[in-house]
Amino acid sequence: PERPTTRKTRVMAHSHQVVRVDRERRRPVSATIEDAIITRFAELLPEMSAVAISDYDKGALTPRILENVLKMAHERDLPVTLDPK
Repeated sequence: PERPTTRKTRVMAHSHQVVRVDRERRRPVSATIEDAIITRFAELLPEMSAVAISDYDKGALTPRILENVLKMAHERDLPVTLDPK
């Protein structure tokens, strides 16, 4: 509830997008959400053959989440791709 979905407004001219305005909250997620993401990742880990990480700098991937996810992936020798955006 405190983190609504990003709203995107596109300004069009002659069937072409001229500009897009995004309304979003980019601050880091709460500790409760961090816990939920880490727990869910751990639950799904046995089914993974690789890990791709990116959140387009939206605040969902905090340093704590990344530390835990990377540690778990490396412990299982999974290939990891980390998009720095």
